[in-house]
Amino acid sequence: AITVQTMTYQWPDGSPALSDVSLEMTKGSRHVLVGANGAGKTCLLRTIGGMYPYQGVVKVLGRDAHVPTRIGTGGSTEIMAGVRVWRLGDCTIVGERWNPQGDMKVSSLLEYVEGLVPERRDMIVDRFGIDMDWKVNQLSDGRKRRVQLLIALAKPSEVLLLDEVTTDLDVLARQTLLDILKE
Repeated sequence: AITVQTMTYQWPDGSPALSDVSLEMTKGSRHVLVGANGAGKTCLLRTIGGMYPYQGVVKVLGRDAHVPTRIGTGGSTEIMAGVRVWRLGDCTIVGERWNPQGDMKVSSLLEYVEGLVPERRDMIVDRFGIDMDWKVNQLSDGRKRRVQLLIALAKPSEVLLLDEVTTDLDVLARQTLLDILKE
């Protein structure tokens, strides 16, 4: 499902972030990326997710991960409902903290997510204990994270890249997330 061959990424100032990275992840497999702070874990996930341009080969489900757009090299990812969930075809990446503006309800936010599966949405809402009337700008960090995961998981994805998504989740919500991911 994911192929990375001799991939290199440099920060905008030209300093190296990742050098000569190669890896293969087969469809249906699960992987954990472990490393020290600043080692490049988030950078690697964002490169695979299509958010960063790179040198070398990065393919997700047989397609190049980063495709320059007509208006520049901003990548080809769509931001789902403004909640810092990015999607490129059947690859979804989530992890960055989300600080919502405005007093939109969770139910209204979900209207912006095309292709979500209602049964899956309802299951995640129930398991995470999400109230569809919550106003997203008034939520604790833990509740914001649960809503962010709802947005990411309610639309099925063949490749799911999770970057420190258990941050802000309590023990029960972490277990719920692990149970959902196992299914």
